[in-house]
Amino acid sequence: MPHAERTSEPLPLTSASTAWFAQAVPVMVMLLTAAVAVGAWLDGGDEIGFGAKWTILGVAVVASVLTQRWFGRFRHAWLDGQHLVIGRDPRRGVRVPLRDVVDVEETRWQKLKWVKVTFARGTAVGETVRFIPRGHEAWLTPWASSPVVKELRERVRVAKGLLPPREQ
Repeated sequence: MPHAERTSEPLPLTSASTAWFAQAVPVMVMLLTAAVAVGAWLDGGDEIGFGAKWTILGVAVVASVLTQRWFGRFRHAWLDGQHLVIGRDPRRGVRVPLRDVVDVEETRWQKLKWVKVTFARGTAVGETVRFIPRGHEAWLTPWASSPVVKELRERVRVAKGLLPPREQ
């Protein structure tokens, strides 16, 4: 059985800021909170008590872990025919059939708009994936839905046979 030829390049769904939030923000928060904690511990005076130093260190660790857990989950996403491809490179990423997508959610009324895709079963990237959609300036129109979400939802319905394919 011959393989279908790919007629177009995969469609990127994610904004360039996805990598920034997934990689740079957690490192910056960790460095900032570590600097504050080290500064509190190296303070030569007794203005800050011993318990307060431990509290500052604890807050720094918790802030670093939560930031990594929250922002580190953002992934690059691509639409490639009947598949959602998760990864930096659409040729090497994890391919999930669109028929396995259960839900596509998006945040609204936030400056950082993100999309959460839930899968019917576990994949190599987990049961959900989050990304920052491209082409939508959330700070200008926080009430508006991202066109990426509309396109992804439509493609999922087509893959599940709920809609006829759109004419090109």
